[in-house]
Amino acid sequence: MNRIGKKTAYSKLVKHADSLTNLKSFHEDDIKESITVARSYTLLLYGKKQMDTLDELRYIMATMTDKYASMLPQTVDAFQQHVLRAKYQTRIWCRSHIPNQELIEPVGHGWSACDDGGITQTLFTQPSAPVEVRDLTHFYCTDKDCLSARKCPCLLAGLECIDACSCTD
Repeated sequence: MNRIGKKTAYSKLVKHADSLTNLKSFHEDDIKESITVARSYTLLLYGKKQMDTLDELRYIMATMTDKYASMLPQTVDAFQQHVLRAKYQTRIWCRSHIPNQELIEPVGHGWSACDDGGITQTLFTQPSAPVEVRDLTHFYCTDKDCLSARKCPCLLAGLECIDACSCTD
């Protein structure tokens, strides 16, 4: 989450500890409950606890503010994949005292199988935004080569560059 640091995260957690008590069982809860409590915490981090979804927050930030795409919250789909990976890792850490623990398969928990037998992160399973919306949200890039996600918001969002991008000149 861009520009939300550890200090902010900790202070929000302490301030709203009563409403975030389910975080203590994050690794044990079912996926739906884990996503719900993680979403609540994320909305608090962005200062929008009255909203229901990250897509709603993303829309408001994209249309009402002049934020770069990298500063927008994740889509619901990308957030869910992140929560699945965090839940998987937290489960391992919370059971680290158990010798020879039985691990669950990472594939399907925010990870995908590679052709070479390894695994890779599943960043999202749906498009980040419709192509028509990207001009409104500053998704178009200014990177002449579009080689780096740091310089190309389109790549960072998992989208193809459009005519407005400088790389298509």
